[in-house]
Amino acid sequence: FNHADLFYSKSRLEPLSIKAAINAVIAHHDMLRLTCNKTSDGVELIIPEKSDYINSAETTSTSSDSQSDLSDIKSISKIFSTSKTFEVVDLKNLPVEEAQNALSRIAAKYQESFNLFDPLNPLIKVVLFQLADSDRLFIVIHHLIGDAVSWRILLEDLESAYNQHQSLLNAKYIEQEKTEQKEIREKEIEHDRTIKLPQKTTPFPVWAEALEKYSRSEALQSEKEYWINVINKPFGRLPAD
Repeated sequence: FNHADLFYSKSRLEPLSIKAAINAVIAHHDMLRLTCNKTSDGVELIIPEKSDYINSAETTSTSSDSQSDLSDIKSISKIFSTSKTFEVVDLKNLPVEEAQNALSRIAAKYQESFNLFDPLNPLIKVVLFQLADSDRLFIVIHHLIGDAVSWRILLEDLESAYNQHQSLLNAKYIEQEKTEQKEIREKEIEHDRTIKLPQKTTPFPVWAEALEKYSRSEALQSEKEYWINVINKPFGRLPAD
């Protein structure tokens, strides 16, 4: 199932900075890049490399993405981009009640849109709803990649990355006003790599590899006979009322 929350903002949010913040957070936290693949042995969990994600995020996705060769599931990093994670929905021209109803319908669609085995379908999605009076930021994540504890970390990192990018964006505007240049080249700052996030705890791949290594250790193998005996012991039924 999913976790979702809707956040109210009194001031207008900058879509470019939200997108940059999402890029930074997804690149920083491995589990947010998770995708699943069905194999003859069951389900394989795959996390594209951080460097692959950053490179793919810096390439504007096109309609041909859906035609990419997915025979090698690990190539998903080449087509997994923020364009499939973040969207802006403009409801500013709708009356308040109609806008609220539209927001609810669209948010529900995003809730229903997850597909664990579709490599083009990220397990985190963010929607910026622009209403006449203010903005709403809708975030939904699949429970496979986050739980209630994850939200605090996710929100703190998103806020930090957004504020850092806003500072960069403001500096760019000031700089270009001085040089009388009217446009900002968004691609130069959309994926800014100067965004710094706090040091993360043990990444999931490292923990999984350590767990697999421990399962083959002498310490654990020495307990094997004991647990086999426990399993094979006869047991009676619990009394029922």
